[in-house]
Amino acid sequence: KTTNRTKKPGDEIFSTPAMIDCMSKTIISKINDNLPQHNASLTTKVTCQHRAPMKLGEHYNISAKATKVESEKAEFNVECHNDNKKLIGNANIQIGIIGF
Repeated sequence: KTTNRTKKPGDEIFSTPAMIDCMSKTIISKINDNLPQHNASLTTKVTCQHRAPMKLGEHYNISAKATKVESEKAEFNVECHNDNKKLIGNANIQIGIIGF
């Protein structure tokens, strides 16, 4: 879940794909707990800004707020902060609900 663009030892940072994955998983885990049987959620669209690096080993917190909820989709504003409350990244994530 890290990247090292400089290829220098110790320059590993939290990668953007890893941050987006953590944001999506946070939302989906909360949604899936409330879905009826034979339904699932999936990420359908992500608009993300990775604003600051986060060194390997730093902790992060993800917060999400629903901005739109409909029967088959929902939209969330999500933020990732480090332990010092610095904004690492933010995203707008859309989730779809499917039956199977």
